[in-house]
Amino acid sequence: MNEMNDFEKKFVQYSFNNHHYMEVFLVDLVKEHLSIQTINKHTYKIDIYLNKYLLSADNAYSMKEGARMVQGFLKSDYISHKPSSIKTATTSIKKFYKSMFENGEIGKDDYDYVIEDIKNNLKDWIKMCE
Repeated sequence: MNEMNDFEKKFVQYSFNNHHYMEVFLVDLVKEHLSIQTINKHTYKIDIYLNKYLLSADNAYSMKEGARMVQGFLKSDYISHKPSSIKTATTSIKKFYKSMFENGEIGKDDYDYVIEDIKNNLKDWIKMCE
């Protein structure tokens, strides 16, 4: 039987962790009394971010590493390059990382980085779409 290499081990671990993070995020969204449609929109975007963008055939990045990779996601083919899609994605990402911070999954530095990155760059990211 073949043993997994380091990349495969990391990929499996991050995938397992992402499932946990998605459950935590879902609970927090439900606590906000959001509509099912809104919850689905946020969880769909974050699922793509965590399980397609951060985990691919070539890369395996943790959710914590992803806190510093928002711009790359917004420029990737995983998201529609329309202003409304960029706004929706950044809202979902902010909500997600707030949930992770409030539940002790990331530190304040990572959370603050996400918020500041989005605050400082959102207008430029939207301009790229126009």
